[in-house]
Amino acid sequence: MKPNQFLDVTSSIKYQGICGACYAFSAVDTLAAANAIHRYGFFVPLSVQQILDCPNNKLTFGCSGGYLEGAFSHIQLYGVTTEQQYPYQSTTSGK
Repeated sequence: MKPNQFLDVTSSIKYQGICGACYAFSAVDTLAAANAIHRYGFFVPLSVQQILDCPNNKLTFGCSGGYLEGAFSHIQLYGVTTEQQYPYQSTTSGK
């Protein structure tokens, strides 16, 4: 990709509401940007809500915050679906 094309591989500004989801937003948007640069050539938004609803370790706490390492660990173990398939709700449902 040429440098001027990198604008097409970043997410839009997000509003997390009352949920402390910045760690999950950072993790999924980093992965989505890497996918856009190295695989697809365009940005596919990934599901923040999946990370919030499925804490799998002692490093993610749903809307109460978490660590990037925990979010990346979840993605590595279970994968992550798209934002369209599992949209952000600004809450933890515990699904």
